[in-house]
Amino acid sequence: MKLSDREWDAFKIDDIMDVATGSNVSKGLLKDGLLPRITAKATDNGVDCFTMPYMRFRLNSNCVSVSFLGNAFYQPYKASYDMKIHSVTIKGRKLNRYVGLFIANQFNREFKKYSYGNQLSSTDLPKQKVLLPITTDKQPDWQFMEDFMREQEMLLLNPAIESLSNRLNISEIGGGQSD
Repeated sequence: MKLSDREWDAFKIDDIMDVATGSNVSKGLLKDGLLPRITAKATDNGVDCFTMPYMRFRLNSNCVSVSFLGNAFYQPYKASYDMKIHSVTIKGRKLNRYVGLFIANQFNREFKKYSYGNQLSSTDLPKQKVLLPITTDKQPDWQFMEDFMREQEMLLLNPAIESLSNRLNISEIGGGQSD
């Protein structure tokens, strides 16, 4: 599969996706726990810490987080979102890991222009456009996105699996043919 084999079109985020914004919770109210807290970090999938649930948290899962700096990550697990973090889902459709990763990648390409001096606000994000592959009826081709990302995953995994298999040669670790 090639990205160049498809037609692409720009979609206004608000037309095809729902956007929610996180909440402002003071660091002093955060207690050590198991719930990921997503902030504007550009690493570690945006996870700043793990905390106990708190009533003012805005939670979401299976979405793409987008910081005010334009960093996007797929978030498969339930997490708490900081005030300047947006969680994005597809309207009328459940997001899966592969489509989420594809969308996060596209957001990261589109949102490179944002920084501390030029922040992506909750009013600006829905108005932004994202370039996506389309079907023959000019709708986002969610199935292609999923299939493409599955293929990319296998292209990365297959060499690692082959290498491990070669290193785990059964005869070398005493489980080979008996005499």
